[in-house]
Amino acid sequence: MIIEVPSTYAATLRDAENFRGFHVELEIAKNALPELRARLSDLAEWVDEGVAWISVAGLRKLPGVPADSTWETGLATMIEKARPHGWIREAPVLAIRAHLVWKEA
Repeated sequence: MIIEVPSTYAATLRDAENFRGFHVELEIAKNALPELRARLSDLAEWVDEGVAWISVAGLRKLPGVPADSTWETGLATMIEKARPHGWIREAPVLAIRAHLVWKEA
């Protein structure tokens, strides 16, 4: 699963059925991190230039998310497999740790 954030900050989900490769691809400059935090605070806690905690509730709302029980089952399985590695955070909201890939300098 890849969350894409273009220069418009309109996040979408790509490769939604791939539950093994979760990350965020950003087509904005790293120095736009403060604006990213402001515009997409409902989607994630943008910790730094390398990591974000993606809200599971926010993830489910993204364009590109399949509206079916198979996808929900895959997401639940991914969360349970990631939990022992410390990649799941329960509070303040259920969130998945994601690596950030910056496309712009």
